[in-house]
Amino acid sequence: MNVNSMVGYNERKLQALEYVKMHPGTTSYELALALNLEIHNARTLLKKYSRQSLLSRSRADACGTRVHEITEKGLRRLSYLKGTESSGLVEE
Repeated sequence: MNVNSMVGYNERKLQALEYVKMHPGTTSYELALALNLEIHNARTLLKKYSRQSLLSRSRADACGTRVHEITEKGLRRLSYLKGTESSGLVEE
């Protein structure tokens, strides 16, 4: 699979990582507004990318609001998805 088809396949991931990179401390509400997503979908994406170690996730307040920032691994994945860096994956 080449990089260009991966970007098509991972377009939402690319959009989300790029947004969080440009807006550190992003909440699911902010991502939902920016990408025109349902709030539940934004929460699910952010949680998934956090589990993949692409984003860091922490509580911002006593109410449990989560904020997200891109990690080094997330920056590498973003570069790969944009086609500007190799991910270190072996392509078949």
